[in-house]
Amino acid sequence: MPVDRTRESWKPGMGWEKAIEDIEYVRALAAELGGPERIERQHRGGRYTIRERIDKMVDPGTFIEAGPMVGAAEYDEDGNLRDFVPGGYVMGLAEIDGRPVAIGGDDFTISGGSPHNVHKYPHDFTQPLAIQYGIPYVQLVEGVGHSSKADEEAGHMALPQGDLC
Repeated sequence: MPVDRTRESWKPGMGWEKAIEDIEYVRALAAELGGPERIERQHRGGRYTIRERIDKMVDPGTFIEAGPMVGAAEYDEDGNLRDFVPGGYVMGLAEIDGRPVAIGGDDFTISGGSPHNVHKYPHDFTQPLAIQYGIPYVQLVEGVGHSSKADEEAGHMALPQGDLC
């Protein structure tokens, strides 16, 4: 569903019911990943979205997503949401055959799996969690890879961080 540009967003002074409604609204926007057209294109190519891949891999009902509302949002001058692009990396905790795992992956329907302007990375949550608790880390990869546009903006080539080596 595209962002409803006529919808009024919660603002200070409004009731908590409106705030809860807004949370559910943004979660629903994020759950649509790159939108119906891009999801259909993914399916036509014989591929699944990241959430579909995770659902096929983990035990039913065990996936708990971290940061399901992370994304790039734009607001108008009155503080109403006018555009939202969800983060292209879906991550969280789940179980596989009853064993806990940290799991995540890129979603190709959002900027070809590139992080664009939303920096939601495995090294920010799933990898440290796996290391801390000694559980397996499952990385599902399907992205275009490195962003040369980001290199141009930075003025130099980016190198791997290596912060979890």
